[in-house]
Amino acid sequence: MSGRGGAVTGDIEEVEKQYKQHVAEGGASDELRFSYAVYLIKSDLKNDIRKGIRLMESELRRLTMSYSLLVFRCTLIQ
Repeated sequence: MSGRGGAVTGDIEEVEKQYKQHVAEGGASDELRFSYAVYLIKSDLKNDIRKGIRLMESELRRLTMSYSLLVFRCTLIQ
């Protein structure tokens, strides 16, 4: 993406490149998705910030669902 300003521009672009590569290969790790979302939220561009927030919300929903499923499975064991 062009037009990014600020000190983290190179970092955003590097993490974005890694993120897109991993997604194309079948999926990015939790850590990479989180890092990418944080870098986007720290961007000066509103579209990047919105994208970062959406990605973070998606991750939180996914992790909450995973946690809820784990708790449910544990209750079945008892």
